[in-house]
Amino acid sequence: MQTFEGKGFHLVDSVYRDRPNLAGTSVTVSSEDFLTKNPGFAPTWQKLHADAVRYAKAHWEEYLRFELGNSKAPEAAVRAAANPDGYSEEPFPAQAIELLTGTKAFLVEQGSIKADFDLDTWFQLPSGDKNP
Repeated sequence: MQTFEGKGFHLVDSVYRDRPNLAGTSVTVSSEDFLTKNPGFAPTWQKLHADAVRYAKAHWEEYLRFELGNSKAPEAAVRAAANPDGYSEEPFPAQAIELLTGTKAFLVEQGSIKADFDLDTWFQLPSGDKNP
């Protein structure tokens, strides 16, 4: 978005500013078969992800240099778009669950999902935690 604005385009609408309930979220998905064959994968992945987020937030300038090295966007645009609050150490933050729930409801309503299901059954929670 910042790249387009930097080229003179005008922002008329922003999902994050004007329609936050339509914003996306990042999730990692896997087949049940894979998780059954690799029972330690989900907790290991979640720990590595949390560690990476913690490290990036603690070393934000280093993280931005990494982003800049992997982006073709101008530095100012990358820096303007970067937001440490956009990364969560939690595997399933409440806002992400809310967004996923809304997306699923939309897909069910549109017929893209043939049969509704309980989204909580998809979450691989750290041991001891309950589904949200």
